Amino acid sequence: MFGLEVVGRHDAGSVELANVISLSTGTAVFTLTGAQISTGVFRSLKVTSEKCTLKSAQLADDQGIITMATSVIPMYDATNGVISVEVVTSTTGIGQ
Repeated sequence: MFGLEVVGRHDAGSVELANVISLSTGTAVFTLTGAQISTGVFRSLKVTSEKCTLKSAQLADDQGIITMATSVIPMYDATNGVISVEVVTSTTGIGQ
């Protein structure tokens, strides 16, 4: 099992806080960008979790600033599976 653990601070009553605690599902995309290979092309890694949910717990409330611990939990998507990965590199023949 893989996922992502984050701690964030949100304004009480904000849309962002409502999204964190709503338990709805959605797509999560994580992209890492590295050195430039050629004009406008950079090394990169893009991981897409087609369907995930958030599991959150409130850690603190400091004068209307809410601190939340949140887990991003990947789920199976009937069309796209669990994750897809895209890599851009100057090395040829990877994954063949």
